[in-house]
Amino acid sequence: MFRNGDDTYRLVWSMKEAAVDIPADGSEPDSVAEGREYEPLPAHLPADTPLRRMIGIAEQHVKIGEQQDDGVQVEKWQHPSLETPDEIDFSEAYSPNMVTIHYDSANRPVYVCNGEEWTGEEDELDGEILLRHALDYLYRLFPDAPQHFWMVKPDVDEEWEELEEFVEELMDELDELNEEGCPDEDEEWIDGPDESEEEDAQEFFFQFHLNGVPVEGHTVLVSVGRYSGRIITSTMEPTEELPPADTRTVPVLTKQQAREKLVQQMKMKLEMMMEFDEEGKTFYKLTYLPSFPETDGHVRMIDAENGKAYYMDMGGSIFY
Repeated sequence: MFRNGDDTYRLVWSMKEAAVDIPADGSEPDSVAEGREYEPLPAHLPADTPLRRMIGIAEQHVKIGEQQDDGVQVEKWQHPSLETPDEIDFSEAYSPNMVTIHYDSANRPVYVCNGEEWTGEEDELDGEILLRHALDYLYRLFPDAPQHFWMVKPDVDEEWEELEEFVEELMDELDELNEEGCPDEDEEWIDGPDESEEEDAQEFFFQFHLNGVPVEGHTVLVSVGRYSGRIITSTMEPTEELPPADTRTVPVLTKQQAREKLVQQMKMKLEMMMEFDEEGKTFYKLTYLPSFPETDGHVRMIDAENGKAYYMDMGGSIFY
Protein backbone atom coordinates (compact mmCIF):
# COMPACT_ATOMS: atom_id res chain seq x y z
CA MET A 1 0.00 0.00 0.00
CA PHE A 2 1.46 3.35 -1.09
CA ARG A 3 0.58 6.93 -0.35
CA ASN A 4 0.00 8.85 -3.56
CA GLY A 5 0.90 12.45 -4.25
CA ASP A 6 -2.69 13.52 -3.49
CA ASP A 7 -2.37 12.17 0.09
CA THR A 8 -4.56 9.15 -0.64
CA TYR A 9 -3.50 5.56 -0.10
CA ARG A 10 -3.57 3.20 -3.07
CA LEU A 11 -3.43 -0.58 -3.07
CA VAL A 12 -0.78 -1.61 -5.61
CA TRP A 13 1.21 -4.54 -6.91
CA SER A 14 4.86 -3.54 -6.66
CA MET A 15 8.06 -4.89 -8.15
CA LYS A 16 10.01 -7.18 -5.82
CA GLU A 17 12.94 -7.99 -8.06
CA ALA A 18 13.76 -6.73 -11.53
CA ALA A 19 16.48 -7.54 -14.04
CA VAL A 20 18.76 -4.62 -14.73
CA ASP A 21 19.60 -5.93 -18.17
CA ILE A 22 19.28 -9.15 -20.19
CA PRO A 23 22.61 -10.19 -21.77
CA ALA A 24 22.18 -11.05 -25.46
CA ASP A 25 24.48 -14.10 -25.07
CA GLY A 26 21.95 -15.82 -22.79
CA SER A 27 23.98 -15.47 -19.57
CA GLU A 28 22.30 -14.72 -16.23
CA PRO A 29 21.19 -11.08 -15.89
CA ASP A 30 21.99 -8.81 -12.98
CA SER A 31 18.96 -8.00 -10.87
CA VAL A 32 17.90 -5.43 -8.31
CA ALA A 33 15.68 -6.54 -5.42
CA GLU A 34 13.16 -4.13 -3.96
CA GLY A 35 10.91 -4.53 -0.97
CA ARG A 36 11.44 -6.37 2.27
CA GLU A 37 10.70 -9.73 3.77
CA TYR A 38 8.55 -9.76 6.88
CA GLU A 39 7.88 -12.15 9.73
CA PRO A 40 5.30 -12.03 12.56
CA LEU A 41 6.32 -10.52 15.87
CA PRO A 42 7.57 -13.17 18.29
CA ALA A 43 5.50 -13.95 21.36
CA HIS A 44 6.29 -11.25 23.88
CA LEU A 45 5.10 -10.14 27.31
CA PRO A 46 6.01 -6.44 27.45
CA ALA A 47 7.73 -5.10 30.55
CA ASP A 48 5.96 -2.40 32.56
CA THR A 49 8.81 0.09 32.09
CA PRO A 50 8.05 3.82 31.71
CA LEU A 51 8.78 5.19 28.25
CA ARG A 52 11.35 7.71 29.43
CA ARG A 53 13.22 5.05 31.38
CA MET A 54 13.46 2.96 28.18
CA ILE A 55 15.07 5.93 26.45
CA GLY A 56 17.61 6.32 29.23
CA ILE A 57 16.03 9.21 31.13
CA ALA A 58 16.52 8.49 34.84
CA GLU A 59 14.99 10.26 37.83
CA GLN A 60 18.05 12.53 38.03
CA HIS A 61 17.59 13.86 34.50
CA VAL A 62 16.20 17.36 34.05
CA LYS A 63 14.12 18.69 31.18
CA ILE A 64 16.15 21.72 30.12
CA GLY A 65 13.77 22.96 27.45
CA GLU A 66 10.72 22.32 25.30
CA GLN A 67 9.23 23.91 22.22
CA GLN A 68 6.20 23.51 19.97
CA ASP A 69 7.21 23.34 16.33
CA ASP A 70 4.73 22.74 13.49
CA GLY A 71 2.50 20.48 15.57
CA VAL A 72 5.44 18.59 17.11
CA GLN A 73 6.37 18.92 20.78
CA VAL A 74 10.18 18.94 21.13
CA GLU A 75 11.81 18.16 24.48
CA LYS A 76 15.48 18.23 25.51
CA TRP A 77 16.67 16.33 28.61
CA GLN A 78 20.06 16.28 30.30
CA HIS A 79 21.78 14.80 33.35
CA PRO A 80 22.47 17.49 36.01
CA SER A 81 26.14 16.51 36.19
CA LEU A 82 26.64 17.98 32.71
CA GLU A 83 26.97 21.65 31.90
CA THR A 84 23.82 23.12 30.39
CA PRO A 85 24.52 25.17 27.23
CA ASP A 86 23.67 28.87 27.22
CA GLU A 87 21.43 28.36 24.21
CA ILE A 88 19.47 25.27 23.14
CA ASP A 89 18.98 24.63 19.44
CA PHE A 90 15.61 22.89 19.09
CA SER A 91 16.04 22.61 15.32
CA GLU A 92 18.86 20.10 15.81
CA ALA A 93 17.58 16.53 15.96
CA TYR A 94 20.84 15.33 17.50
CA SER A 95 22.29 17.17 20.49
CA PRO A 96 25.47 15.87 22.16
CA ASN A 97 25.01 14.88 25.82
CA MET A 98 21.26 15.39 25.58
CA VAL A 99 18.19 13.26 25.05
CA THR A 100 15.89 14.66 22.36
CA ILE A 101 12.24 13.59 21.99
CA HIS A 102 9.69 14.71 19.37
CA TYR A 103 6.02 14.00 20.17
CA ASP A 104 3.22 14.05 17.60
CA SER A 105 -0.34 15.25 18.25
CA ALA A 106 -1.23 11.84 19.69
CA ASN A 107 1.61 12.22 22.23
CA ARG A 108 3.62 9.41 20.66
CA PRO A 109 7.38 9.92 20.25
CA VAL A 110 7.98 10.08 16.49
CA TYR A 111 11.67 10.75 17.02
CA VAL A 112 14.05 9.85 19.84
CA CYS A 113 17.79 10.39 20.06
CA ASN A 114 19.93 9.71 23.11
CA GLY A 115 23.12 11.67 22.51
CA GLU A 116 24.68 10.84 25.86
CA GLU A 117 28.14 9.32 25.84
CA TRP A 118 28.70 5.78 27.06
CA THR A 119 31.14 5.28 29.93
CA GLY A 120 30.11 1.83 31.15
CA GLU A 121 31.58 -1.58 30.48
CA GLU A 122 31.44 -3.01 26.97
CA ASP A 123 29.83 -6.31 27.91
CA GLU A 124 27.55 -6.83 24.93
CA LEU A 125 24.00 -7.95 25.66
CA ASP A 126 22.59 -11.03 23.95
CA GLY A 127 20.68 -10.43 20.72
CA GLU A 128 17.46 -11.82 22.20
CA ILE A 129 17.69 -9.35 25.08
CA LEU A 130 18.15 -6.46 22.63
CA LEU A 131 15.09 -7.64 20.70
CA ARG A 132 13.05 -7.77 23.91
CA HIS A 133 13.98 -4.17 24.66
CA ALA A 134 12.95 -3.16 21.12
CA LEU A 135 9.63 -4.98 21.48
CA ASP A 136 9.02 -3.39 24.90
CA TYR A 137 9.39 0.00 23.25
CA LEU A 138 7.13 -0.90 20.29
CA TYR A 139 4.41 -2.23 22.62
CA ARG A 140 4.64 0.94 24.69
CA LEU A 141 3.88 2.96 21.55
CA PHE A 142 1.31 0.53 20.15
CA PRO A 143 -0.26 -1.83 22.72
CA ASP A 144 -1.98 -3.65 19.81
CA ALA A 145 1.35 -4.08 17.97
CA PRO A 146 0.80 -7.79 17.03
CA GLN A 147 -2.32 -6.80 15.08
CA HIS A 148 -0.55 -4.29 12.85
CA PHE A 149 3.21 -4.76 12.93
CA TRP A 150 5.53 -7.32 11.36
CA MET A 151 9.29 -7.54 11.83
CA VAL A 152 11.51 -6.80 8.87
CA LYS A 153 13.80 -9.78 8.28
CA PRO A 154 17.48 -8.82 8.38
CA ASP A 155 19.17 -8.56 5.01
CA VAL A 156 21.70 -11.38 4.61
CA ASP A 157 24.09 -9.01 2.85
CA GLU A 158 23.83 -6.53 5.73
CA GLU A 159 24.57 -9.29 8.26
CA TRP A 160 27.61 -10.33 6.21
CA GLU A 161 28.84 -6.72 6.05
CA GLU A 162 28.50 -6.43 9.84
CA LEU A 163 30.54 -9.63 10.25
CA GLU A 164 33.22 -8.34 7.87
CA GLU A 165 33.41 -5.06 9.80
CA PHE A 166 33.76 -6.96 13.09
CA VAL A 167 36.57 -9.13 11.71
CA GLU A 168 38.30 -6.05 10.28
CA GLU A 169 38.14 -4.24 13.64
CA LEU A 170 39.42 -7.35 15.41
CA MET A 171 42.36 -7.65 13.01
CA ASP A 172 43.20 -3.96 13.55
CA GLU A 173 43.24 -4.52 17.33
CA LEU A 174 45.51 -7.54 16.93
CA ASP A 175 47.87 -5.52 14.73
CA GLU A 176 48.05 -2.84 17.42
CA LEU A 177 48.84 -5.46 20.05
CA ASN A 178 51.60 -6.88 17.87
CA GLU A 179 53.09 -3.41 17.48
CA GLU A 180 52.74 -2.31 21.11
CA GLY A 181 53.10 -5.68 22.81
CA CYS A 182 50.77 -7.30 25.31
CA PRO A 183 50.54 -5.80 28.81
CA ASP A 184 52.95 -7.05 31.46
CA GLU A 185 51.68 -9.40 34.13
CA ASP A 186 51.76 -6.57 36.68
CA GLU A 187 49.73 -4.28 34.43
CA GLU A 188 45.95 -4.30 34.70
CA TRP A 189 44.01 -5.09 31.54
CA ILE A 190 41.17 -2.60 31.28
CA ASP A 191 37.98 -3.66 29.54
CA GLY A 192 35.83 -1.05 27.88
CA PRO A 193 36.67 2.31 26.31
CA ASP A 194 39.44 4.52 27.67
CA GLU A 195 37.18 7.53 27.40
CA SER A 196 33.53 8.35 26.84
CA GLU A 197 32.12 7.49 23.43
CA GLU A 198 28.79 6.88 21.76
CA GLU A 199 27.33 3.47 22.41
CA ASP A 200 27.08 0.92 19.61
CA ALA A 201 23.50 -0.08 18.82
CA GLN A 202 21.49 -2.81 17.13
CA GLU A 203 18.73 -1.69 14.76
CA PHE A 204 15.30 -3.31 14.49
CA PHE A 205 12.63 -2.43 11.91
CA PHE A 206 8.89 -2.97 12.37
CA GLN A 207 6.56 -2.47 9.41
CA PHE A 208 2.96 -1.32 9.83
CA HIS A 209 0.41 -3.53 8.04
CA LEU A 210 -3.28 -3.02 7.38
CA ASN A 211 -5.16 -6.31 7.08
CA GLY A 212 -1.88 -8.02 6.24
CA VAL A 213 -0.83 -5.49 3.58
CA PRO A 214 2.40 -3.50 4.29
CA VAL A 215 1.95 0.28 4.24
CA GLU A 216 4.82 2.16 2.64
CA GLY A 217 6.53 4.80 4.76
CA HIS A 218 5.22 3.55 8.09
CA THR A 219 8.22 1.71 9.45
CA VAL A 220 9.22 2.06 13.09
CA LEU A 221 12.99 2.01 13.57
CA VAL A 222 14.18 1.10 17.05
CA SER A 223 17.92 1.23 17.75
CA VAL A 224 18.93 -0.45 21.03
CA GLY A 225 22.24 0.11 22.85
CA ARG A 226 24.31 -3.06 22.76
CA TYR A 227 25.59 -2.58 26.33
CA SER A 228 22.90 -0.62 28.19
CA GLY A 229 19.77 -1.89 26.44
CA ARG A 230 18.42 1.67 26.31
CA ILE A 231 16.77 3.08 23.19
CA ILE A 232 19.45 5.10 21.40
CA THR A 233 17.36 6.25 18.43
CA SER A 234 13.84 5.68 17.16
CA THR A 235 11.90 7.13 14.24
CA MET A 236 8.36 6.75 12.94
CA GLU A 237 5.76 8.70 10.97
CA PRO A 238 3.08 10.65 12.88
CA THR A 239 0.18 8.36 13.74
CA GLU A 240 -2.39 10.74 12.22
CA GLU A 241 -0.91 9.89 8.80
CA LEU A 242 -1.77 6.20 9.08
CA PRO A 243 -4.33 5.00 6.50
CA PRO A 244 -7.98 4.83 7.60
CA ALA A 245 -9.15 1.40 8.78
CA ASP A 246 -11.64 1.17 5.88
CA THR A 247 -8.95 1.61 3.20
CA ARG A 248 -9.29 -1.07 0.51
CA THR A 249 -6.90 -3.99 1.06
CA VAL A 250 -8.46 -6.56 -1.32
CA PRO A 251 -7.12 -6.23 -4.90
CA VAL A 252 -9.35 -6.14 -7.97
CA LEU A 253 -6.48 -7.15 -10.27
CA THR A 254 -4.72 -10.45 -9.68
CA LYS A 255 -0.94 -10.65 -9.57
CA GLN A 256 -0.92 -12.21 -13.03
CA GLN A 257 -3.07 -9.39 -14.44
CA ALA A 258 -0.71 -6.81 -12.88
CA ARG A 259 2.24 -8.62 -14.46
CA GLU A 260 0.52 -8.44 -17.86
CA LYS A 261 -0.09 -4.70 -17.40
CA LEU A 262 3.60 -4.23 -16.66
CA VAL A 263 4.63 -6.16 -19.77
CA GLN A 264 2.32 -3.98 -21.87
CA GLN A 265 4.17 -0.89 -20.65
CA MET A 266 7.64 -2.32 -21.23
CA LYS A 267 9.70 -2.44 -24.42
CA MET A 268 13.14 -4.05 -24.80
CA LYS A 269 15.90 -2.28 -26.68
CA LEU A 270 19.26 -3.67 -27.78
CA GLU A 271 22.31 -1.67 -26.66
CA MET A 272 26.05 -1.96 -26.09
CA MET A 273 26.85 -1.56 -22.39
CA MET A 274 30.27 -0.51 -21.15
CA GLU A 275 31.61 -2.74 -18.35
CA PHE A 276 34.87 -3.03 -16.40
CA ASP A 277 36.74 -6.20 -15.56
CA GLU A 278 38.54 -6.94 -12.28
CA GLU A 279 41.62 -5.08 -13.48
CA GLY A 280 39.63 -2.01 -14.41
CA LYS A 281 39.87 -2.55 -18.17
CA THR A 282 36.91 -1.51 -20.30
CA PHE A 283 34.90 -3.97 -22.37
CA TYR A 284 31.48 -3.85 -24.04
CA LYS A 285 28.56 -6.22 -23.64
CA LEU A 286 25.62 -6.60 -26.01
CA THR A 287 22.47 -6.54 -23.92
CA TYR A 288 18.74 -5.95 -23.91
CA LEU A 289 17.57 -3.12 -21.66
CA PRO A 290 13.99 -2.56 -20.45
CA SER A 291 12.43 0.76 -21.40
CA PHE A 292 9.06 2.38 -20.76
CA PRO A 293 8.38 4.79 -23.64
CA GLU A 294 4.98 5.94 -22.33
CA THR A 295 6.37 7.19 -18.98
CA ASP A 296 9.31 9.29 -17.81
CA GLY A 297 10.84 6.42 -15.86
CA HIS A 298 10.68 2.74 -15.04
CA VAL A 299 7.29 1.44 -13.95
CA ARG A 300 7.55 0.50 -10.31
CA MET A 301 4.02 -0.59 -9.46
CA ILE A 302 0.57 -1.30 -10.89
CA ASP A 303 -2.62 -0.04 -9.24
CA ALA A 304 -4.44 -3.10 -7.86
CA GLU A 305 -7.83 -1.54 -8.59
CA ASN A 306 -7.66 0.11 -12.01
CA GLY A 307 -4.35 -1.12 -13.49
CA LYS A 308 -2.75 2.33 -13.67
CA ALA A 309 1.06 2.24 -13.93
CA TYR A 310 3.06 4.22 -11.37
CA TYR A 311 6.67 4.89 -12.18
CA MET A 312 10.00 6.06 -10.79
CA ASP A 313 10.69 9.50 -12.20
CA MET A 314 14.23 9.74 -13.57
CA GLY A 315 14.47 13.31 -12.27
CA GLY A 316 14.43 12.13 -8.67
CA SER A 317 10.73 12.16 -7.80
CA ILE A 318 9.67 9.01 -6.04
CA PHE A 319 6.02 8.36 -6.75
CA TYR A 320 3.26 9.66 -8.99
